[in-house]
Amino acid sequence: MTSRLGNEGQKQADTAKTLVASTYERVVEKMRDSSNVPVMPIACQKFVQLVDAGDLAGPEVVKAVSADPVLTTVILKTASSASYGRQNVSNIATALTVIGAKTARTLAQIGILRSASARPSPSSKWEDDKFISHSLFVAILAKYLHTLAERKHKIRFNTTSDEAFSAGILHEVPMRLLSVEWPGLFEKIYLQAVSNQRSLAQQFHVLFGRRFGEASQDVFRSMGLSDVLIALVCQLDSEVAETGPINDLRVLRLADILATANKYPVIAWSPPPLQIESLLEGLPFSAEEIEEALTATTQVCRDALLSFNVRR
Repeated sequence: MTSRLGNEGQKQADTAKTLVASTYERVVEKMRDSSNVPVMPIACQKFVQLVDAGDLAGPEVVKAVSADPVLTTVILKTASSASYGRQNVSNIATALTVIGAKTARTLAQIGILRSASARPSPSSKWEDDKFISHSLFVAILAKYLHTLAERKHKIRFNTTSDEAFSAGILHEVPMRLLSVEWPGLFEKIYLQAVSNQRSLAQQFHVLFGRRFGEASQDVFRSMGLSDVLIALVCQLDSEVAETGPINDLRVLRLADILATANKYPVIAWSPPPLQIESLLEGLPFSAEEIEEALTATTQVCRDALLSFNVRR
């Protein structure tokens, strides 16, 4: 009798494992095959390529910006804002000179977040404004810390600061896809994450025994990311992101946690102070440098979000 009950219990456990495994595979398939995988608008891609090549305000740059009405409006609005002490800038070339190449490039790369948010998520738990503001904050902060580590602390990375920015912009895209393609499952993960004070990726790991980063690889491949960038973004929720010597991954993870701790979360969750302290262990940054980075990032992020009419 005991043996039979034990066998039944094992069968039920095996069935449950099989169900979890098959559900995980369906998650991978749904995200990979989604028609909502975002791409940066062609005009924005062209603009970023020209800026990276050193063309900051030539005819081709102006033409690329003009081809995207949203980008045109945002760049003119930014140049005309109080932050730049200008009023009614109506010429694109002038606007690019006023705000500078770095800011203009940042505004262009937000285009992929616009694309990612094109189809509203059916889930009431997903908020696109939080998704955009969190992703942008992480991107700006990751680039800032990456540059600081390289220039002041003489750290060598496998990626550039612009790639760090791209990783920050893109890292939450697969989770948004999950909210669109499987809203019921996303809401289950969301509610459990909030209840247990975990991130969405951490709760996904608890539920499936597999990291969300693993499930996201095909999404990033379909977006045309390099292998280096895919490896970076897909390891963001791994344990190695929080330990060992400073590297690209630890900088991105630090930016992600600090964004959440500084009122730029994706969900209503805050990391415990001890987690932030442990993240700083082994890193060259002083408390003052982190504070300066957060202040600078907050200002840049706020200005960019205002230009896009995104509410925090």
